[in-house]
Amino acid sequence: MDKYHLCVEIPYGIEIAYTLHTDGLLTEKPQEIDSGNYYLFKYPLSSVVILFYNFKFSDKESKLKKTRKAYIVTAQNILPGTSNRVALPGLNMTVTVLFSCKGRTVDYLKHVMNTLRKLNDNFIYRMPYLFWYKMAAVAKYGKGNEFDTLRLYKKYKENK
Repeated sequence: MDKYHLCVEIPYGIEIAYTLHTDGLLTEKPQEIDSGNYYLFKYPLSSVVILFYNFKFSDKESKLKKTRKAYIVTAQNILPGTSNRVALPGLNMTVTVLFSCKGRTVDYLKHVMNTLRKLNDNFIYRMPYLFWYKMAAVAKYGKGNEFDTLRLYKKYKENK
């Protein structure tokens, strides 16, 4: 694997325990790998990547359950000397989790990201980590409010 990029392998057309969608600043066009079973997405180590997972599992009664989780991550070790690095499925390295959520908050985070994506500004993925902590708060407590999302974006864009 590539040690100069955060690589995300997204399963396609095979049956595994999760599906994955990513959002971030791509360094190159996604590539098919492993006979078309996966797509490989490469992101700069210094940028932020948003991961949306759908997990499938069976409970005690063998009923199929689903859960959604989302993570805002970076490959940078922003708190050296601590054990804040985690391994997530489909990634080539451990990452620092800036924010994680599940359930309805995933939808709010998707709404926040859709609002930011409409701006067509790849700079958002290189915003300071404090921006992403605050954006996570908009998703979690503000329910993805578009006004708050744009206000926060403009505040940090002006100060870049």
